[in-house]
Formats: sequence, C-alpha cells, structure tokens
Amino acid sequence: MQIRQVNQNDYESIYQLVKEAFQTAKVSDGTEQDFVLKLREENSYIPELELVAEENNQLIGHIMFTKQTIKTTSGDYIGY
Repeated sequence: MQIRQVNQNDYESIYQLVKEAFQTAKVSDGTEQDFVLKLREENSYIPELELVAEENNQLIGHIMFTKQTIKTTSGDYIGY
C-alpha cells in the first residue's frame, strides 16, 4: 500500500470511492462525495493534506484536512 498526495487525475476516482463508501453507512445523507467537492473550493482547503491510499494502482482510501476556527470557553478564537 502506498499513501500519496492527491492529483487532479484522482478526483473522479475519489468521488466514486466516497460515494460507494457511504452507500452502506448507518448515518449518511448520500451527498458526502459532493461535500468533498465543496471542501476543495473553500479557503480552508489544504491541498497538500489531501491524501489517498493506493494498492495495486487502485484507490482504497481517502482523507483530506481543512483549516477550522475553534471558539474556546474563554471566548478566544483559535485558527487552524
């Protein structure tokens, strides 16, 4: 298994992988694959931290990270 950064050629395969993965999930609204597309358009998207797992030239996993702002109990905002 190899873990690597995503490239644009992976986008359709990722879309199908996410769609298939959530078809049998207990909690799903059926739009998770579209949420991936939306996250890529946001300013919080970190392209360097969108990764896929690949085995025998087939995608078997996907993860992406985005920046988020968290409000603490003291009222401070922490940006990530």
